[in-house]
Amino acid sequence: MRTKLLPNKFYHIYNRVIGEEFLFFEERNYAFFLEKINLYLSPFMKIHAYALLPDQVHLLVEIISDEKLSERFEIDNPQELTEIISQKLSKQFSKLFSCYAQAFNKVYKRKGSLFIKNFKRKELVNTFDVQRMAAYIHLTPVHLGLVKSVYDWRWSSYRNFYNGNSNILKQTFESVKNFNYIHTLMEINHECFSNTIFGLKIRMESISLLRRKNLSKV
Repeated sequence: MRTKLLPNKFYHIYNRVIGEEFLFFEERNYAFFLEKINLYLSPFMKIHAYALLPDQVHLLVEIISDEKLSERFEIDNPQELTEIISQKLSKQFSKLFSCYAQAFNKVYKRKGSLFIKNFKRKELVNTFDVQRMAAYIHLTPVHLGLVKSVYDWRWSSYRNFYNGNSNILKQTFESVKNFNYIHTLMEINHECFSNTIFGLKIRMESISLLRRKNLSKV
């Protein structure tokens, strides 16, 4: 049974390309995807962290309150609230991935599905898990060998924190000191932590392919 998306809960959302293809070839691809995140997701959830990688997408989201969701989805029946909200939130993610795939296929004259069929989601049940997941997401480009420093990967939320966006930092990490501590901790434990979420393992074939195609500096 798939995890339901519920109000006031935190989730790690993960999706990836089918096979050994890529989701993003150019800077404009990444920028377009971020625009669609704002369109399809931001009205219904806070985006606490993200990383867009050539073959995968990671998001850390916090669903807004049931009152706001009911208003924005125009739900009148409180008895069906939980089920309807979960379905409608899942639909927003589906719209995001579908919209991007259609645009991508049109630009690159490609046909068929781009993302795997069902995106993954995992509920994060406490503050420490949320903080560790945010750091895990930020550090993934480094551990995939795309860049040497977490700051060098443009298409993650790390710079928003690092450049002093105090609202985001305080909401997620509470302080700069804790932000730095959690990221240092996850640098050491990144691979071990990755095997505890969805059973994910670093896809070495993708890393090799990325290097061969020289996409690491996108």
